[in-house]
Amino acid sequence: MTTPVTHLPHSEARHTISFVLPEGMSPEDAPVPADTSVRVVEKPDATVAALRWRGGFDERLAHKAEAALHATIQGAGRRPIGAVFFARYDPPMTPVFLRRNEALLEIA
Repeated sequence: MTTPVTHLPHSEARHTISFVLPEGMSPEDAPVPADTSVRVVEKPDATVAALRWRGGFDERLAHKAEAALHATIQGAGRRPIGAVFFARYDPPMTPVFLRRNEALLEIA
């Protein structure tokens, strides 16, 4: 798996999962979802700050990464846009200590 699966938490009960298409694949080339609640949408280009870490993913680590990312963006004098979202790059069978994660936040 070379493209991330992103996760935007809305609440404890609901969140959005996004699968990023490989570079060069247009939305028209994407597989047709079997479930009608799944949509293929094109998002505009954006500048995004990222904070990477290796290892597991849980609420504690996500909150820690989110706080560190906000502090870094503020320290750089940049303005965040929207909410932090997370990218996870590895399948479940990857050993935890090798998993790659990112906290991401669009910036102005």
